[in-house]
Amino acid sequence: MVFGVSAEATGKKLKLFVNIVALVFWAVVIPFAVAVCVIALTYYSVYIGMLEIYEWILIGALLVPVPALCAYLVYRQHAQGNMLDTLFKRNPDLWGPRSRANRYEAERAERMIRKWF
Repeated sequence: MVFGVSAEATGKKLKLFVNIVALVFWAVVIPFAVAVCVIALTYYSVYIGMLEIYEWILIGALLVPVPALCAYLVYRQHAQGNMLDTLFKRNPDLWGPRSRANRYEAERAERMIRKWF
């Protein structure tokens, strides 16, 4: 059925395009926008009363969770007596493309990871 194959290929291309756009946003656009906001907030000389405090609170609320979660994971790993380098290694059960044959194993590993968090 040619129409089904074409629709499937179009769906895969669309999914690939969306993933590429998301990757570009996470890798380039969002860090650049945050850096521009912080620089503009620091070097912009006209402030409107209490607005400066609210801007810093907003930027802090956006930026603090990432290093806070990292510090929490490092603390938890250290408290359990595990080595810290295991935090920063890729898990081969969860990374990379999966074939249908080992998809069950990958889903089982994903469920185990979800239990930890």
